[in-house]
Amino acid sequence: MTIIFRYLFSTTLQYTIGMFAGFALLQIGQQVIAILEKLPNIALSQLAYLVVLLIPDSFNDIIPIALVLAVLLTGNQLYSQSEIYILRNSGLNSIQTSLPILVVGLGIGIAMTINASYLKPIASLKLSELTFTITNSNFTDYLVPGEFRELKNLGLTITADDNKDGELTDVFMHNAQTNQVITGQKAYITNNGPFNYTLNIEQGSVLNLTENSLAHTDFKNYHANLSRGQFKARDSVEFYNIVELYQHKGTFPITEMHWRLSRFLYCLALTAIALLFIPKSPRSGTSLAILSGVIMFFIYNRIANKFYSQASKGHLNPHLVFWILYPSVYIGVLGLKAAIASFKGWLFRARQTA
Repeated sequence: MTIIFRYLFSTTLQYTIGMFAGFALLQIGQQVIAILEKLPNIALSQLAYLVVLLIPDSFNDIIPIALVLAVLLTGNQLYSQSEIYILRNSGLNSIQTSLPILVVGLGIGIAMTINASYLKPIASLKLSELTFTITNSNFTDYLVPGEFRELKNLGLTITADDNKDGELTDVFMHNAQTNQVITGQKAYITNNGPFNYTLNIEQGSVLNLTENSLAHTDFKNYHANLSRGQFKARDSVEFYNIVELYQHKGTFPITEMHWRLSRFLYCLALTAIALLFIPKSPRSGTSLAILSGVIMFFIYNRIANKFYSQASKGHLNPHLVFWILYPSVYIGVLGLKAAIASFKGWLFRARQTA
């Protein structure tokens, strides 16, 4: 029993890890490409740190479907290679055979609960802070030659024809707050500290657009403060752990808290449902197992998301809905499978007697 348990446990876990690694690589790869397009001057160390911060979010998104496919592939392997008959002949029933797979599902679910409750909020906060730092920490890199860049919170729009070695040439800057246009032949940026910079323009002029005339004032030196301020997290539940969600009270935070805490039950019920969809015929093949798993997962996930939406709006009890929902879905699928099996049996007997 111990050897068989280890075999089924390790097979399911290996499939799960393999599926997750493949899907995560694709998802994170796409996110990295999008980030590189927005932040072409990002340092390699920052990019590596950013990839690490993306993993908790990918884990929550990908691990459930990876688990479903792993269960189906493990079951398909048992039937396609006739291993299931060896297990049956050794005296193991379906419950004993399913137990190692359910343990994997429970373990993945507990990891998902911990990740959703604590790791993902921390990673989301760090990711936002890192993005802010990369975007705002170097204005010399931020200014792309010939391209207008808007600093919304400062009301500034800046462009420069050239940007090399920290020096700018042919600078144009519009200050929406003072409604002034500042132009200069040459400029450079002084770093005064974290997110605090000064744009120093030499040999230029200031045009005040609020006046009726278009008269301008020449200057030798003009200094513009480009301080962006410190990072401030948005007021979003994605940054809160479950303790902070509980302290916020309210329907939506409490719904989110129970949604995260019930992730282990979500995965356990999902694993149990996937076991019901394992093709029992060796001729069914891997393709059917994967197709049935994908369809089943999206229906299951759709139901869970629908109940989450209703609970967050106060239409359902957020304290009970998820703890009742997942076992109920499993019982419903189990009853449906039994009804279909009974119908097939009745249809077979009817044909025999006809």
